[in-house]
Amino acid sequence: MRNILLVAQREMLVKMRNKAYILGTLAIVLGVILLSFLGSRGDAGSVNDAMIPEFAKQQMLLQAQAEREVFAEHGLDAEQVHLQIQARFAELMDEYIAENPGSGAIDTRYWVGFVVGVLLFMAITITGTMIAQGVAEEKSSRIVEILLSSMTSFQLMVGKILGMAVVGLTQIIIILVAGYLAARGFGLMGNIFADINLGSAIWLAIGFFLVGYLSYAALYAAFASTVSRAEEVNVAIAPVMYILMVPYFATLVPIFEGIPLLRFALDYLPLFSPIGASVNYFRGGLETWQAILSLAISILALPLIMLVAARIYRRSVLSTGARLKILSVLRQK
Repeated sequence: MRNILLVAQREMLVKMRNKAYILGTLAIVLGVILLSFLGSRGDAGSVNDAMIPEFAKQQMLLQAQAEREVFAEHGLDAEQVHLQIQARFAELMDEYIAENPGSGAIDTRYWVGFVVGVLLFMAITITGTMIAQGVAEEKSSRIVEILLSSMTSFQLMVGKILGMAVVGLTQIIIILVAGYLAARGFGLMGNIFADINLGSAIWLAIGFFLVGYLSYAALYAAFASTVSRAEEVNVAIAPVMYILMVPYFATLVPIFEGIPLLRFALDYLPLFSPIGASVNYFRGGLETWQAILSLAISILALPLIMLVAARIYRRSVLSTGARLKILSVLRQK
């Protein structure tokens, strides 16, 4: 355990003193503050109008002209008809919300889930990439040979993962606090969490992040150990990125929500569920017990993922020369 803590401490000190890490964190914080400021000063109507393509604008104008001409032919006032339609629509919406409590927060919960998915993806990707780069740099400089003379490869891998977990969490917490304070300061928060049980939501989000981070961090370290040069890291970790991209893009594209088999995989399949299930829970698609079940499945699968990653790392970390193939490494005895 002492060796693991020493490696973790070394990773934390090296990364947190890195100028790129410090400047990158500051840049993101400033960007969040700037976006909050612009959001508080922006005109929603102007923003929405600017996002409509010119062809669509022309189509809407022609549609309105056609409606006026048809209404005029039948002796009707187009503006009065539209006002009556809007009033009736508002009545129907009020009736629907009264019959379906909580439905008025659907849009809010959708965007909260979207933000949660993006943050989880960023946290796992950034920290995982730093781990992979660190593994490759240690191999190319032969430092890993010195480290392994005083500890096992498993201790080295776990120490790097734990150290980078603190580094990544520190960065994410700083960004979240800055975003919260900026949004609160510029009056953007409103009542956004009114229909979300923050107690269970926060603990589930932390649980999903930790199990997702540990799973992917181990794979990042393992796949990065198969190359001898830092320039080859991106190619080596590409399969891990492809797996991570599946739940990320599925949460961004609403059409995937309607595919039952994919939805089930995103909610309950390890490696997919840390992002897929957490986003679906925040959007109201999963009950609390279903989210807990999904988290439990990922936790049970974590030792197996760590075991496979540790085996790849142990058999590859001292190799030199061309990049090793994962299947070939796993078949070694």
